[in-house]
Amino acid sequence: MNANNYIFNLGQKFSYIAYKNRNRIAIKEANGQSVTYKELNWRSNKIANYLLKMGVKKGDVVAILNDKSIDAFASILACLKLGAIYSNLDPNSPIERFKRMLITCNPKCLLFAAKDNGAIVNELADNSLQTIDYSSQQFEMDLAQEKDALPEVNSLVTAQNPAYIMFTSGSTGFPKVVVISDLSFD
Repeated sequence: MNANNYIFNLGQKFSYIAYKNRNRIAIKEANGQSVTYKELNWRSNKIANYLLKMGVKKGDVVAILNDKSIDAFASILACLKLGAIYSNLDPNSPIERFKRMLITCNPKCLLFAAKDNGAIVNELADNSLQTIDYSSQQFEMDLAQEKDALPEVNSLVTAQNPAYIMFTSGSTGFPKVVVISDLSFD
């Protein structure tokens, strides 16, 4: 992607930023592991293409049990590139809150890291919810087969598409939903 391309969604905007800053550190985890913008963009493209293969399409909701890892952030970017609506779930939330949020947003799949959150997913999961462990060797093998280019469906994602479902603190006992669109990214 270069400066001459018209950028009209968040997935393209990140790809452009990654192109301009490809060798700079994008994320550094507490354990010292880091990733450059180029590597994060590459990984998010592979995850996006993998999710497409798994049946996730524009407008579907993807729940992410966000452990603040590189793969959690790459999964968020993958959703933006597909036009899938992501919802971050805090692994420290009570199980009942998780269940209410999953019922409310009705995700196509749940992305998580079993090494940290497998017990939560086992309690949450039912047979209708597809779960994807992004910390597994199988996931790495599957990703190795995916294209590392921006998915073609990205051209269908516009500023009017919902990008993110945010759940509020739920001071009344039930988390409220706010939907954020892909509208403003300047």
